[in-house]
Amino acid sequence: MHHLRPSTSGKHEPSRQEIQDYLYLAGVTKMVPTNEPDTQEEATMRKYLADLFGQGKSVSDMVIEDRGPAPTFISSDTELLTIAQLEGLDIGNPSSELSI
Repeated sequence: MHHLRPSTSGKHEPSRQEIQDYLYLAGVTKMVPTNEPDTQEEATMRKYLADLFGQGKSVSDMVIEDRGPAPTFISSDTELLTIAQLEGLDIGNPSSELSI
């Protein structure tokens, strides 16, 4: 592991603006940020690109889908079945699945 040591050579640390200017002049970045809000045209283009590249299912939907079907709640107690149904659980037919 490398540790950074404070400079003792007396050189000043470059400011954020100096670094941004250097990266722009070196051709690493396309523009120097102005920290101003987007224009209406830029905001529209940003939304268009987000919609274009954001098509399809979200990651959270894919994870939920990957979990498989929801478990079925089985009980002969009608009060428990009502509570489970209110909670959104799939309710199985207790008479067909229980053998007492």
